Amino acid sequence: MNERRDQRQNGRGVTPRLRALLETAERRFRDAARWTKAGVVLGIGGLLATVYFGSSGIRDQQALAPQCGKPFSRACWLKVDNRDACWTWVQDSEFDERVTWSGQCEGGRANGYGVLTRNVGVVPIVAVGFLLDGRLHGRADLRNRERSVVNEHYVNGKRHGRSITHEAGGRVREGVYVDGKAHGLWSTYSPTHKGTEFVCYKDGELQRRKRPLLAPTACP
Repeated sequence: MNERRDQRQNGRGVTPRLRALLETAERRFRDAARWTKAGVVLGIGGLLATVYFGSSGIRDQQALAPQCGKPFSRACWLKVDNRDACWTWVQDSEFDERVTWSGQCEGGRANGYGVLTRNVGVVPIVAVGFLLDGRLHGRADLRNRERSVVNEHYVNGKRHGRSITHEAGGRVREGVYVDGKAHGLWSTYSPTHKGTEFVCYKDGELQRRKRPLLAPTACP
């Protein structure tokens, strides 16, 4: 009788063993609550990190539109075969084209000086020059599928400035590009005909004439 009264006074009928179990359970609940709060914080942090850092990836994917083959597009981003997550801009892509790059990749785009090889058909197109954010920029030396050697200048992936083409047969073609389009006076020297022919372009369109210009005059 006295023992039960002492139990009620000390712990309201709770035995020492039961009290120890309750204290252990309470401690575990506190630990669980603490870890739950930490998990919520970590979960929110991870979500924020996904939104913050993932959004840049989404922006990158949007910035890389259009991509070659999705659907087929002449001017598009093409994934570099020999680099992970590296892309380059192709102004005049062809179906089922593949490309390799010998230089560096930064931010998912080919950058710096190197050799860009476009595997199209039997003869690849090779460009030696500088790439800025995946696009040719500055002087570039190219060898096209006709095995001609082309020396030209680029601005953000578009031909802009003087271009000289040395064809395999000996002809030399020279002129100027403006924003990717042939413009102004162009000349073609042919060793076979032992002379130079002059033609005029305007915004990429050849200006038709009754006969070729025979002297290096300015285009109208």
